[in-house]
Amino acid sequence: MGRFAVEFDRRFTQNEQLLELLSVFDKESSVFMSEDSLLQLAKQHRSHIGKVVFPSQAVAAKSFLTTDLICEMSDRGQLLEKFSSLPTAYSEIMKLLQIAMTLPVTTASNERFFSVLKRVKTYLHQPWTI
Repeated sequence: MGRFAVEFDRRFTQNEQLLELLSVFDKESSVFMSEDSLLQLAKQHRSHIGKVVFPSQAVAAKSFLTTDLICEMSDRGQLLEKFSSLPTAYSEIMKLLQIAMTLPVTTASNERFFSVLKRVKTYLHQPWTI
C-alpha cells in the first residue's frame, strides 16, 4: 500500500501547478485564454505542441473569442467546437485543449482504482463466519 500512497501523492501534489494551469480554458477564471498561461501550459506539453506556431495562435485565440461567444460557452467541449471551425488556424490550441480535456478523465480513473482497491481490501479483511 505504501507504493500506492507515494504514487498518489506524486501525481496530485507534484502536478498541482499543471492542474492549476488548466484553468486557462475555464471561462470563469481570471486567466481565461491568457497568453502567458497558454504558453506555460504548452511548455508542459512541448513534445506535442509546435513551438514555432503556438505563440501566434495563443495571441490570436483570445481575440477570436468575442465576449458574446464566451457567454454562450458552458464547457471545454464547446470551446473546442468553436476552435474546430478554423482547424488550421488554431491547430495547436486545439491539441492543447484536447490534452486539457483528457487529464481530468485520467485522474478520475486513478481515483476509481483506489476506491475499488479500498473495497476489496475491506472485504478481504472481514472475518469469515460459518
